[in-house]
Parts: sequence; C-alpha cells; structure tokens
Amino acid sequence: MCVQAYDEFDGCAALRCSRCSRHFCGWCLASCSSSNDAHSHVAACSEKPPGVDALFPRPREAFDAHWKRRKTRGVRVVLAGLAPDEAADVRRMLQGQVAGLAC
Repeated sequence: MCVQAYDEFDGCAALRCSRCSRHFCGWCLASCSSSNDAHSHVAACSEKPPGVDALFPRPREAFDAHWKRRKTRGVRVVLAGLAPDEAADVRRMLQGQVAGLAC
C-alpha cells in the first residue's frame, strides 16, 4: 500500500497517486482499481458533505472543512486509545501539527 502524502490538488476529487498511479477518492481516500479511475466512487462517496459538488469540490472551503473534521475525528480516536498522561504528552508534542483541530 502506497503512503504517498498529498496536500493540494486542483480540479476533480477523483485523484491519481503521483508515485504508484493508484486511483483514489479525495473525500475518503478509498483506493480504486488501478485499471479503473475513481470517478464513479467519488460521485457517490458517502463522505462528501451534502450540497457540495462531488467531483469538483466547490466551494473549496467545504472540502477543507470536511478534511479538518476527518483529521479531528482521527486524532481523537487515537488519543482516546491512550492513557490520559500519554494523551497529554502526545498533544503537547504534536501541538503545532494539530493546531486548529478540536482535539
């Protein structure tokens, strides 16, 4: 499984990895068959917020807000699995990286 990071993209949320050429969804990161693009998945992705264009995430602020909520949820899940003192240490160590998230 490729773990190439991506930060920005222009256009369609049906993405293709620049490293491994795998197609994936910009809303949920679901991997699609390399012989098939991700357009059909992206068009029906359950992670897409209501009222936002599925393929071309507009307004962009809605896409960014979606990912902020996803990242917040993911960090909370990880922190919930730690002992309270460990969670506090992790929050402190990652303070700059999780700035802006409600963790």
